[in-house]
Amino acid sequence: MPDLREIAPGVVQVFVLGVAVTVIRDGDQAVLIDGGMRSSVPDVLGVLNRIPGKRPVSHILVTHAHPDHAWGLAELQAATNAVVAAHQAEVAILQGTQSWPSPFAFPVLRDLSVPRGWSPQPVAIDLVLEHGSLVDASGGIDVLHTPGHTPGSVCYFFRRTGLLYVGDALQYPNGRLTSPSRVFTRDMAGATQSIARLAAIEPETIAFSHYPPITHQASAALKDFAASVA
Repeated sequence: MPDLREIAPGVVQVFVLGVAVTVIRDGDQAVLIDGGMRSSVPDVLGVLNRIPGKRPVSHILVTHAHPDHAWGLAELQAATNAVVAAHQAEVAILQGTQSWPSPFAFPVLRDLSVPRGWSPQPVAIDLVLEHGSLVDASGGIDVLHTPGHTPGSVCYFFRRTGLLYVGDALQYPNGRLTSPSRVFTRDMAGATQSIARLAAIEPETIAFSHYPPITHQASAALKDFAASVA
């Protein structure tokens, strides 16, 4: 059975092997965040088929170019014909004109490329993002460039609902807000600076790619954590 978690009204996360593809419904349309694993695709399409119309996805928003967030991306794009959006720093990787770097941060591993057989399929990036971009969907989605975990890591703030989607820019293990994983974060100093940028937002909910959301006093939790690492 698929691991489906409704984390807010109209927001469903499909978890496969611990990583989420998130479906955010807005009326008879939807936005997806990330592509997840290839085996995520049937379950994501199953969630979309419950929405009136035929898989009415306007956008697929990429948080960052790590393989576990992109293995299903090409298949989801083909199935939905949605606009795929990603930060300009990682467009070449996602489109296949630049090799996938190792996701590992440790020096002994970080210079290794992702083996060809493990690289996600190239996907056309229709909308190139930068800090301050506004995605015209779901009542307006602000793009926050949060480099550190990867150079093109971005977070998305949904103006209408107050949802802040941070991907892997933050973690929430055992109910405790933390910095991104040192194992997979190339630039921890940059990631810490990016946390200050996130703290300027006042979200109602904070959602993650690998953890349960923060749904109670999310803004206070974010500001307190940012102050602790400043």
